[in-house]
Amino acid sequence: MKLTRRNRDAAQFLMDFFYACHLWDDLIDKDKPRSDEHINHAFWIFAVELQRNPFYQQHFLDLHPIIMNAIQEWMAANKLEKTGRTDIAYTLRCSIVSVVHQTAFLCGGYEWAVMMGDEIRKEAQAETYDEYLGDLDECQTGEQV
Repeated sequence: MKLTRRNRDAAQFLMDFFYACHLWDDLIDKDKPRSDEHINHAFWIFAVELQRNPFYQQHFLDLHPIIMNAIQEWMAANKLEKTGRTDIAYTLRCSIVSVVHQTAFLCGGYEWAVMMGDEIRKEAQAETYDEYLGDLDECQTGEQV
């Protein structure tokens, strides 16, 4: 709520969007079993809830291109991981955080986005590169690292 300056629709948009994206990532990485209920809920969010969210409706033209780009970069990151270019993949996987930063801008303007920018990144990208590599290795081998 701090990030969205108490805008409940914006906060709900972020929570829904990231729930669905996280589940999608789990399905691709195959690192966490997901129930049919979880999968159905994520698809419901993408197909129904986001479109009904007043914040998303109001700011669609500002958010949609960033979402498209973040998804494309996440898919590129998945390919790069498989070819060993984890240095690039590590950065690209975090492109989705731009949706959060843009939401901060839309809720509070330029100064708010600038003020929140480093906090957003530090929170969202708390995982170090070494931790990322350990998680990636665990995902690929199925072993605990």
